[in-house]
Amino acid sequence: MTSLRLAMSMALSILVAAELLGGDRGLGFIVLDAANFFRTSDVFAGVLLIGLLGLLVDRLIDVLTRWLVHWQGR
Repeated sequence: MTSLRLAMSMALSILVAAELLGGDRGLGFIVLDAANFFRTSDVFAGVLLIGLLGLLVDRLIDVLTRWLVHWQGR
């Protein structure tokens, strides 16, 4: 299931990049908008939320992997 974790991290990265480049909603847009208006606390909060979201999704996939693929011997 390592490939699933890798694919989710790539998907999250691409999603945020797409929001940065052409979106008018989402965390990427909020970070870019805050950076344009020098609201550094909002930038740090957005980056922290993106990181926490990535960590949460990674841990969720790890828990599901341990539950569904229990024979891997983890």
